[in-house]
Amino acid sequence: MSIEWLTTEINPPEADREIIGKNPDKLSLPGSAAKQCKVMKFHPSFTEEQIIEVMLSDDLTKWSYTE
Repeated sequence: MSIEWLTTEINPPEADREIIGKNPDKLSLPGSAAKQCKVMKFHPSFTEEQIIEVMLSDDLTKWSYTE
C-alpha cells in the first residue's frame, strides 16, 4: 500500500484535519535526523490560501490526509 501524495499548490488540504506534509526534495539518509514528512493540523479558521502559505514556507509541497 502506498500514499497518494497531492500537490500543496493545486489541492490545499482542508483545515481542522490531520495531514502529512512532505518535502520530497529534502535529502533523508538512513540514520539521519532529517525528515521529509511532518504531521500537522490547521485551525478551522484557516483559509486555503493560509494553508498553502504555511506549508510552502516549510517547503512542504506534497501532502496527504492521515486517514
